[in-house]
Amino acid sequence: MAKRNAMDYEVFTPSTGKTAYEAPKPPASPPAKPALKPVSKTGEQLKQEALDKVEVSGSAWLDKARQVARDIAQRTGKVTADDVIEQVGLPPNYKTAGAIFRYGFRRVGYTKSTRPSNHARLLSVWALEN
Repeated sequence: MAKRNAMDYEVFTPSTGKTAYEAPKPPASPPAKPALKPVSKTGEQLKQEALDKVEVSGSAWLDKARQVARDIAQRTGKVTADDVIEQVGLPPNYKTAGAIFRYGFRRVGYTKSTRPSNHARLLSVWALEN
């Protein structure tokens, strides 16, 4: 039997029926992380590009939603995405709702969403631009 060190551990080999002591194996190296791609655009640029795509793909729903948003804002002085969705329903693509207030509105505050599916997340409160 091999001399045992404090760091060795017992290993039973079923094929031979014998027990031996072995030094622990070093841990395997973690896999190399892939290199990050260099960022050539800012977050704001990427956001504007996404909103441009939404303007085209969701234009019918977006036109209706913007009209409803303007009507609510004129009547009450403020409007949220929840207010609009309550009247026109959900957009065909959830990203489309982000473009409702892109033109003609200014953010005037924040409030919690009243839609249960939003888990009380913060929503922007909007007013018409003067």
